Amino acid sequence: MNDYNELQSRYENLPAQQTYGSLLGWLVNGGLFFLVLTFGVYVFGFFDPLVPKKKLGEVWNLPLHEFLEKTGAPVGWEWTALLHTGDYLSIAAIAFLAAVSMVCYFTLLPNAWAQKNRLLLLMVIAELGLFVLAASNWLAPVSH
Repeated sequence: MNDYNELQSRYENLPAQQTYGSLLGWLVNGGLFFLVLTFGVYVFGFFDPLVPKKKLGEVWNLPLHEFLEKTGAPVGWEWTALLHTGDYLSIAAIAFLAAVSMVCYFTLLPNAWAQKNRLLLLMVIAELGLFVLAASNWLAPVSH
C-alpha cells in the first residue's frame, strides 16, 4: 500500500491536466445530454425533418449522389442552415461533441504560455491547427 501512495504522489496531474480533464468531463456530459435532447426533439416531431421518417427507408441505402439528389440534403457546412429541422438539429449535437477536445486544447494555451513550456505550446498549436484543417474539409472535398 505504501508503494501505491508513493507512486500516486510522484505522478500527480499538473494543474493544466486537471483543468483539461475536468472541462472535458463537463463538456462530454453536456454534449451527451444535448444529443439525447435533440434526438428526442427529432423522434417526437417537435420540428419537421428535412427527410421525412417515412421516406428514410427508401433513401437510406442509396449511393451518396443519389441520396443528395432525392433528399436535397446539404453538402459540407451547409447543414448549419438547416438547424430548424429535426434531423439536422441532432447533427448540431454531434458537431458539439466533435468540438469538445478542441475547446479543451484551448485551455492548455495560457498555461503553456505562462510556464514558457515551448514543447507543450507547440504541440497544442499544432493540434489546434489540425482541428481547423480537418473542419475546413480542404483535404478531402466532397464531390457529387
